[in-house]
Amino acid sequence: MNDTNNIVAQVCDLLKIKTPKIVVSPKKMLTKTMLALYETEHNTIYLKNKTIDLDMIFTIAHELRHVWQLKPENKNRFFNNYKERTEIDLLEYNKQLPEVDANAFASITIIELFQCMPLYKGMDQEIVKLIKTRIQEIYKEMNS
Repeated sequence: MNDTNNIVAQVCDLLKIKTPKIVVSPKKMLTKTMLALYETEHNTIYLKNKTIDLDMIFTIAHELRHVWQLKPENKNRFFNNYKERTEIDLLEYNKQLPEVDANAFASITIIELFQCMPLYKGMDQEIVKLIKTRIQEIYKEMNS
């Protein structure tokens, strides 16, 4: 978990957010493919397992971006018309700004830390296009 804690600390520092607790708890996952889950009320990210690979780092960065999105100064922008996963289909869920933004930020994390681009295996090409557009927007925001 040491590598995980270092990555979490770096990302939290960049986002200027309080570092959440990181707990390995496979039982918390809502689906078989889920790797992590952020629980607001406990400020905790639950991980499916201890394995730290690029997919898990991407997922952790994605969840940390949600923590940032939920800050009072960001919440209205990202969650004004948000619908939970159980309310809409997966494609529509993943097209929502909080998900596109979290995936774009996670992509930037992988690009900056490991100099490689995520492959977005199995992801709808419309969503990939939205993510790549949002990556460019985030880079502009970071550099302004």
